[in-house]
Amino acid sequence: MQRPRAPGESVIRAPPVLDLETLPQNETQTHNLFIIQSIISQAWPAFLAALSFIVATNLSDEIFVEVLASYQAMTNVSGMLGLATPRDTFFNSLSKFAVPPRVVSSLEAWVENPPQTPRSATAALSEGLGKSSRISQKECRPSINGGIDGGDEGPPSLLTVGNRRRVSGIFIPKTFAKSGDFGISKLGGVAMLNIHRLIYRSPDIAWNTTTSHLLMVIHPPYAPQSIRIQAAKVLDDILLIVPRNLSSTGELQAQVQRRVLDVLSQQIIPDSLVPQLQQTTTSVELRRMGLETLHQILQASGHTLVVG
Repeated sequence: MQRPRAPGESVIRAPPVLDLETLPQNETQTHNLFIIQSIISQAWPAFLAALSFIVATNLSDEIFVEVLASYQAMTNVSGMLGLATPRDTFFNSLSKFAVPPRVVSSLEAWVENPPQTPRSATAALSEGLGKSSRISQKECRPSINGGIDGGDEGPPSLLTVGNRRRVSGIFIPKTFAKSGDFGISKLGGVAMLNIHRLIYRSPDIAWNTTTSHLLMVIHPPYAPQSIRIQAAKVLDDILLIVPRNLSSTGELQAQVQRRVLDVLSQQIIPDSLVPQLQQTTTSVELRRMGLETLHQILQASGHTLVVG
């Protein structure tokens, strides 16, 4: 179910699953639907393997968008024809690839070999010493305190390890923390596939979340320069294509144009909370990219602007 694009329009609901047995059997279209249903029910494992292999490789943005559209088409057609197994399998496969493999492998390694906690260490100590009452707490305290209060030469204390696990959650390799461009590139691809939702739906649904996240990556001067540039490129592409796809006029046109210009101004205008000494050449480059985007918007859609 989708909300109406404008006041007064009816709610858009997804059509029910097609029951091919109820359709006229002597029509060509019904015969074609039976053929499509048979093809998907028999060949969907091969389609899934091919798409999974392609999406798992290092794709360009254009190919990734096409593969994502293929996933969407196969899922929609399978659901429309009542093929629940292919539909759910494509959903699960796409959800799996939504998380980078390095994060998945790190999580699996952490689950298989969790770091030792004070509780597990105490349990191991109890098993080694036994639960005899002849061993008093006073006798055990020096050895325990010695392990915790040891100098820098000894192993890290159990308390420190436990605190580190509670703070960090799971271990993620440093190489992944430095690359970190997976989410931004995929966010840009998904946004390009949903431009009309960004335009015609309430900004609370996707616009605010997408733009605020990209601005949050762009602004911090301590963030990696390549990541800031990449986030700005994705944001500028979104801001550039939205005015071109805005077909309605009136109040909605002014609202969408205002959203675009407000977000663009947040990229161009320097953050007053960041000291001038911390402004780097990357910050200057980000503002230059924003001004270039504004110039392109004025060239392509300047005649349609009603705000600004």
